Order: sequence, then structure tokens, then C-alpha cells
Amino acid sequence: MRKQSVAVVLLAALVLAGSALASYRQPELERASAAIGVAATVRCASRAEVKEAMDHSSAPPSPQYELSGWAIRELRAVYLAPRTCGWLRSRQNTPSYALGLAVLAHELGHIALDTSGEKAAECFGQARWRGLGRALGLEYATELQLAAVQELHRSTPPRYRGACS
Repeated sequence: MRKQSVAVVLLAALVLAGSALASYRQPELERASAAIGVAATVRCASRAEVKEAMDHSSAPPSPQYELSGWAIRELRAVYLAPRTCGWLRSRQNTPSYALGLAVLAHELGHIALDTSGEKAAECFGQARWRGLGRALGLEYATELQLAAVQELHRSTPPRYRGACS
């Protein structure tokens, strides 16, 4: 009996460890992406995947920089960091939810425009994060949400900022 319970505990630990290492799809976010004209797979990444992405990132290492998401254009796939997925999972009309929408919209910009250029993706995201929100049931953006997204945009490295036409 004791061996069986130890085996069950070990199996549960392996299942939990495996789920912590693998991303998972977000069909609702994929439908919202399609609603703004971008067909893409959207996944919530694991912490291990975020670490691997950071290890291969072209961004200079910085204690202020935390990866929120990334796109793989060739696969038409967006990966969102656990923090970003948490913001979106909340589905509350909060500044954090708006930040999650802005990150997703930015990453979708890489796919829609087929570009690695951060300025172009950022302009795309700035123009479409509210449309994503509407597709997910957000009726309007509050002043706090608008301010949070504007602050996020202002705080990004210069290669993300530029005049959007």
C-alpha cells in the first residue's frame, strides 16, 4: 500500500512538473485575435520557456526588463509570459488587463505585419489593443487603463518607440 501511494505522489509530481514546463493554448485569445484580423496561435508560456526565450533574446540583459511576450512569425504564434496571461485571465476592467491586451496586440503586430521591427509592432499594438478588449467583452477603456498603456509605451526601450502614422 505504501509503495502504491509513493508511486501516485511521484506520478502527480511528474504531471505537475510537466505542466509547469509546457505552454498551453488560449482559444479565446485566438478568437479575439482573429476578430482584429490576425490569425495566430496564442499560448501562455511556462516560466522555463520564458527563461529560454530570454537566453535567446536580442534584448540586452537588464534588471528592469522583463519579457512579457514574443512572437514566432514563421509559425504565426504568440507566446505570453505567465504574468501577462495572469493579467488577461483576470478579465477585470483594470489597468493590468489593459496591459495584457497591449502586450498581446503588440506581439500580434509582428505576425500581421510580418516584421521583427519593434516600432512597427508597437504602433500596431497601440492602435488595436482596445479592439482586442472589445472582442473579449471589454465595453470601454477607463482613464486608468489608457494611462497604464501609455506609461507602458513610454517606458519601453527606444527601439519600441516612434511616431505612428
